[in-house]
Amino acid sequence: MIAIGRATEMTKPVLYNIDIGAILTICIMTILWKENPLFRFAEHLLIGIAAAHSMVRTIDNYLRPTIQDQIVAQGQWGYILLLLFGCLMYLRHAPNLSWVARYPMSWFVGYGVGYTLAFSPKPFLKQIIDTFIPLKSIDNVLYFVVTIITVSYFFFTPKWRAESSAGKVLDVWARRVMMIGFGATFGNVVQGRISILLGRLQFLLHDWLGVI
Repeated sequence: MIAIGRATEMTKPVLYNIDIGAILTICIMTILWKENPLFRFAEHLLIGIAAAHSMVRTIDNYLRPTIQDQIVAQGQWGYILLLLFGCLMYLRHAPNLSWVARYPMSWFVGYGVGYTLAFSPKPFLKQIIDTFIPLKSIDNVLYFVVTIITVSYFFFTPKWRAESSAGKVLDVWARRVMMIGFGATFGNVVQGRISILLGRLQFLLHDWLGVI
């Protein structure tokens, strides 16, 4: 039960953490009725806390060690230029200089993609390797055919893709195959959301109210 008004002889009424979590959970669930001030309050509170937590972790894990250890202690003054370059992203809030923010953002995106492909290619290579399977079962044959159809959909150069009837048929089946894949992915997402809902209901009914 809500602990407002709950008090012992030596303490004042207090709202416990579990009660706060339950109240905010109920506020979020009110979206099932319609968008309302309770839902917006809980949503904005969640986004604000997440943004603040991310900012504090970034300062503690990256900014402070860079300044204290690498710049001040080790004398790597070149990092100051990188910090200033990163600060240019905040110019996106200046209407007349917002275009400058594209340069650090494009650099960070390009660096992140290049770093991932250069030093963490295992997930991508595994996806490619998994397509090389022996055609000894119906499942493997179906997997191979679906992969070929999907990949061929993105070959735009050959003229027969757009001019021949075979190319049009291939496009139709490729879209169907991709829709099946997207539908399966969406179903998995919905299943995950249902699991989260069950976890919240268990929290409310078991941990908070103790009725189950």
